[in-house]
This record gives sequence, structure tokens and C-alpha cells, in this order.
Amino acid sequence: MVQDIFPKKLFNQYDIREPEQGSYIIFVQGNTLLCRIEDGVLTMPTYREVNLDDYRYLIRIDDDLFFSSWDASAIAILESDGYEFHNIKELRPAQPEWLKFGTLTAFSYASWYEKNRYCGRCGAFMKHSDTERAMICPECRNLVYPKICPVVIVGVIHGDTILLTKYKDRMRFDKYALIAGFAEIGETIEQTVAREVYEETGIKVKNLKFYKSQPWAFSDSLLMGFFCEPDGDKGPCPDGEELGFAGWMTRDKVPALQDNVSLTAEMMDLFKRKGREVLG
Repeated sequence: MVQDIFPKKLFNQYDIREPEQGSYIIFVQGNTLLCRIEDGVLTMPTYREVNLDDYRYLIRIDDDLFFSSWDASAIAILESDGYEFHNIKELRPAQPEWLKFGTLTAFSYASWYEKNRYCGRCGAFMKHSDTERAMICPECRNLVYPKICPVVIVGVIHGDTILLTKYKDRMRFDKYALIAGFAEIGETIEQTVAREVYEETGIKVKNLKFYKSQPWAFSDSLLMGFFCEPDGDKGPCPDGEELGFAGWMTRDKVPALQDNVSLTAEMMDLFKRKGREVLG
């Protein structure tokens, strides 16, 4: 998956550092990122290419440092040198893997800083904490930390079949998915699994088994994968709001693994290879 970059390692602890010549610089505009993607290869701008006075340290992978900046003159220089703003979804197939993961993680932090320049309570300009990764309002003392959204990915297994879906607004794409959804305030993650499956298909579930989690920068989420079984024999019935298709698919019909990026793809491939063994 996208975070599997061994033997390299992510270090995301808050720190104060100065950029080196080869440090990567993250420029964010909404859901886009300044970079080059040529023949599937990702290239990120570095400190040696631009003269920056405005920057903030974000993360490192081994000894490679990532910083954010909003310097408009630097952006203009880089754009004249062939860099462009790309939607972060375009990074999914890009290589090398470690740089992609570092860039996406740094993008999440840079976006969080961009979205929290002003206090959501009183509107004052926010200041960065001197001791931790947090923004503090100097007027009302509102304290804001980076936030991620918990999401469940659910493989519902019945006999030698798994429940695959297609979202209503993506029916033109020939890609299947598993049931997925965000956790709501006041519910456990197990309750989220049960609610999402029932809301989208009308199926009640039992025998939940946690599989694996995944940081997912594309939606600032932490994905949590579960396998489970139907509690009863009711067939799938798409909700009509989110899903355009839901149906049981045998192992031989499950699409072959197309990429190693997402938890969803890995769970589908695991079932294709092992079947009900995934339930333990």
C-alpha cells in the first residue's frame, strides 16, 4: 500500500528545522500540488531551485526533509521551469513510492496549515505553538491540532463470495469497491461498520474481524479495514443514494489487483487469493 516504503521510514514528529539544498518544498493550492509527473515519475521542487524566506518544516523520510511554502514568486519561478499544479489524485500511480508517500503526507500537513490560518471561533490570525504541532489563537486562545477522519472499509463475505459495490456517481468506471464510510460522533468503529453496511445494502452483519489500517492523505482519513459476515440471508439492495450497484461476487470473478496503493484493493485481492480464510 502507499505507506509501505520499507526500508525507508517516515518521521512525522513536530520539530523546528532549516531546509537543506535538497529539501522538498510543498506548494498547495486547494486540492492541488505543485510538481512534475512525467511518464509516471514524480518530481518535487527542492530548496536549491528557489530562494525562500517563507517556509515551515513538515516531516522527513530518513534524511529527506519536506517543507511547506506559500511564496508566490517561488511558484512563478517553478512554473516557468515546467512545474504544474496537479490534483493529488494524479499521484496515485506515480513513482518512486517513498517520495509519493512523503509528498502526500506533507501535503496533508501543508493543507491543514493553509486551512487554519484564521481562528474558526473569533476570526483572528492564528499563531503556531512554540512547543507542538498546533495553532493557537492569540485573542481567544482557541487551540487547534491536525485532525484525521476515521473511515471503515468493509469486506462482507458470504460463503465463497464477497459483496462488491459501485458508487452511483462512478458507474461509468469499471472499478468495484467495498462498503466504506466515515465514523459518526458517538459511535464505536464497530458500530460504524454495522451502520454503513446496513444503510447502503440493508444487510446486518456479524463476526467482525479487524484486518489492517491505512493513512489516506487523499481525504485526510485513517482507513480501518474489516471482514465480516451477513447476519441473516437478506440479499444486497443498493440504497439508491450512494450506491448504483451492490452484488455478491465469487473469488474467480473478483478483479485482479490493479495497484498496490489502497487498502480496498489489498482486501479484495486477499479474498481472491484466500477466500473465507480471511475470517480466521
